[in-house]
Amino acid sequence: MSTLLLGHRGDPEHHAENTMASFLAAIACGADGVELDVQVSADGVPVVMHDDTVDRTTSGRGRVDAHTWQQLGALGVPRLEDVLVALRGHAVAVELKPACDARPRLAAQVLDLARRLDVAATLWLLAFDHRHLAAARRHDVAAWTAALVRERPDHPVAVVEACAASALACWWEHVDATLHDALQRAGRGLLAWTVDTEDDALRLTGLGVTGLISNRPCALLPRLRRRQ
Repeated sequence: MSTLLLGHRGDPEHHAENTMASFLAAIACGADGVELDVQVSADGVPVVMHDDTVDRTTSGRGRVDAHTWQQLGALGVPRLEDVLVALRGHAVAVELKPACDARPRLAAQVLDLARRLDVAATLWLLAFDHRHLAAARRHDVAAWTAALVRERPDHPVAVVEACAASALACWWEHVDATLHDALQRAGRGLLAWTVDTEDDALRLTGLGVTGLISNRPCALLPRLRRRQ
């Protein structure tokens, strides 16, 4: 399967999102990798958490960046470093959640961490704040980055070129052959999120998109494999 299948926050259909158990379950069932979200603790440690606060997904309360790494770890929030080590050899798409104004060096911090752990070749950086991606490219010209967008852009190639991104990451319903072909002609990739039905996954892999991000990686894999 040329299109990579990534578990959205791991395997959230069966495990709590953005946990080590969720990531390992996605890999165990055959996913090519995972997508995850990164915030920063009060003491500057990249941690895996989607929300700005710990309220929804843990027993704690308050902002992520008001807790130390040790406090977050006690709530079950993993460090990015530990996840990268555990998933060595698999693709890891890291969405940088804080605004670039708040954490202007976050992209560089994550790239340096990946390089130290020798996993830079399988690391993807994603962000809705495209300034992170421009910063990543300045820090490491080889970084693989994807510009997240909520709506289909009128000029998709211009969006990725503006931040020197490797790819566009678009809501799956906006992905079609026209969008894929425009990016392919420009030498850019295309990720589709969040793809949860077999028919949609088959359509998108048929287009040849770079990757699918799914809440149901284990459910989609059997039919995708049969198509190979």
